[in-house]
Amino acid sequence: MRAGAPDDALAALIGRAVDMKPTGHRLADPAWTYAGRPMSRIGG
Repeated sequence: MRAGAPDDALAALIGRAVDMKPTGHRLADPAWTYAGRPMSRIGG
């Protein structure tokens, strides 16, 4: 954006990033373990 990229290039970049994101949040996965801070500790 700062370099003046056209809107279609930015849309394509964002689209590729979204496409690479895994589906779901995996919180229901029995193998998932919490290894960070609770939301209340990070301002959530």
